Amino acid sequence: MIGIISLIVIVMWLLFVFGVSREDDIIIFLAGCGLLLMSVYIMVNGLEGINNFVTRGLAFIQIGVGTLAVLSPVINLDRADQ
Repeated sequence: MIGIISLIVIVMWLLFVFGVSREDDIIIFLAGCGLLLMSVYIMVNGLEGINNFVTRGLAFIQIGVGTLAVLSPVINLDRADQ
């Protein structure tokens, strides 16, 4: 059975992909915040009771994507000036 944390991670990734496809900064920002929160949770507690290097690698990737997503509105403000 899939857990609540796994469902939240899947929803955040789908929200991120949807935001990128629509090029909507607000949706990307919210998905990035969710990815950062879930990645910290996965780093500390693991995913579905498994806490090994694979789950920490997934969390590390989510930290990178989440940071990029949180900073995307700032990057797009810079491009709007041109």
